[in-house]
Amino acid sequence: MIPDVELLRPLVAGWIAGAAAGLFITPVLVISMARPGPAARFQGRTRLPVLVILFLNALMISLTLVGLLLGAIYYASGGPMFSVAVVAGIAGLAVLYVVVRGRIRTAEAPTLLISLLILAAAFGGLLPFLAERR
Repeated sequence: MIPDVELLRPLVAGWIAGAAAGLFITPVLVISMARPGPAARFQGRTRLPVLVILFLNALMISLTLVGLLLGAIYYASGGPMFSVAVVAGIAGLAVLYVVVRGRIRTAEAPTLLISLLILAAAFGGLLPFLAERR
């Protein structure tokens, strides 16, 4: 049985967008974890590189799965409103973070906001761009 090309295109685009998001978020998180603040909390209790490797592998797999899911949603909805909805959802997460934390000048704020920006670019821009390419 040959799969439908119209279905495979958004799924592969979602897979690529999720993997790209994971690859671009990884250095941001590694730099953040290499700072003395987060590392000092785990000093002596566990091996931090092992935790970072496990976390980053789980992040790559989960972002790839989210990309596949968003690719399927794009196939079902298919339109410019998909990008608007994805970017609005990610912007809502950023606003929720700012409201809950109350201040942006914390140590994790730049890391989280940069990661959300990367997710918005990957899933709101790259995924529809790749899915519509012929």
